[in-house]
Formats: sequence, structure tokens, C-alpha cells
Amino acid sequence: MSKRQRRAQEFKSQRSFAWISFFQDLVSSAYVLLEKASAERSMSEYKSQGGHYSIHAAGSIVLVTTAFDQWLNECCLSLDVAYPGLRNAAPDLDTVQKYVTLCTIISPGTTVETLDLQMAWDVRNEIVHFLPRTTSAGDTWPSWLVELERRGLVQSRKLPHRSGDANDLPSKLHSYKLCYWIWQIMAASIEQVLELFPEDRSVHRESIGWALPVFQVYVNAPA
Repeated sequence: MSKRQRRAQEFKSQRSFAWISFFQDLVSSAYVLLEKASAERSMSEYKSQGGHYSIHAAGSIVLVTTAFDQWLNECCLSLDVAYPGLRNAAPDLDTVQKYVTLCTIISPGTTVETLDLQMAWDVRNEIVHFLPRTTSAGDTWPSWLVELERRGLVQSRKLPHRSGDANDLPSKLHSYKLCYWIWQIMAASIEQVLELFPEDRSVHRESIGWALPVFQVYVNAPA
């Protein structure tokens, strides 16, 4: 049994429900990087021509998405008594699957839209599990990158006149606009979960709902 499998079994079988929350500290660190990314974007020579490059954006993305996953794990533990099955499922699911499971157990029959959340997670995984791509990847770009480019969240392959090219994937992911958008997705996903609780389960909603303003701190940074 691997260390990961052993830890998963411990999580599933532990009897105590006392723990120290961890995600908010990562959010605080992620916000520091978001502020730095904003400052870099404002100084960028490309800003007036549609650019938004920042070396700190990628780090902020990694931390805020990791914090979101930690929040999901805490939810699955704290809500398991009221919604059996959450704790047992959590260690064996990826983040998006875990999010969908949480939503559908809270509100059976709910259709959960995960397109944006999945793209945010694809970005996170590309950074965390980075394997270099050739700069002339061309048509081999992943579909989610093409969609992000279409939305204007990453620099286009052909920047405006005299701005050069953005043909390598790391340059595209070092994007303040992309980083800010992912913060929005994390907060919106939490808000969606909270809206699913029926009125007679308000105590459970409140037990996890305090996380929403923690993630909404991004609104203090310029869009």
C-alpha cells in the first residue's frame, strides 16, 4: 500500500472530528501573489496593447486552487454525518469529481456545470505537473488553452503590432487575467455549493459557508 493509499484509509476511518483548518492560510499567500501579479501587469509594456504577463500569476493559481481542494476535503469530513458517503468518497476522486459529488449529495438530482472549474483545474495541473512543450506546438495546444485564448484570458499567439508573439504555453499561463478569473471560479464554485442547501439544513451550510468571504478577498485586487 502506498503512502497516499495509507493516508486515504486513515482519513476514511478516523473517529475524531476535531482538526485545524488549513486552506485559509494558502488563500492568504495566494492573495499576496495576486497583488504582486497585479503590480507587474500594471507595469507591463504590453498592457496598453492587450498584454497581462506576470511572473507571480502562476504561483497564485497553484495556491488558490490547492486551497479550494483542501476546502472540499474539509467539507467532506465535516458534513459526512449529515450526508453519509462524503468522507469515504473524497480521497478517491479528483477535485472536479469531488466537487460534483458534494453538490449532488447535498442536492440529489442537481445538474452541476463544471466547464469553467475543469478548465481552471487543467491550468493548475499543467503548472503543477509541468512537462515542457515545444514553443512551436501549433495545433497541438490542448482544447482548454484554445478556449482560454478565445476568451481573452491568456495572451494570443499573435499579439498586437510590435508586441511580439506569445507562442509558448508557460508565457500564456503567466497571465494576470487568467489568475483573476480562476480566483472568481473558486469563489463562485463555493457559492454554488452553499446555494444548494435546503432551508432546513442551514446549520450545515453555515458550518462550511465561512469559507466564501475568505476566497472572495480577490475582489480587493483590480480586475
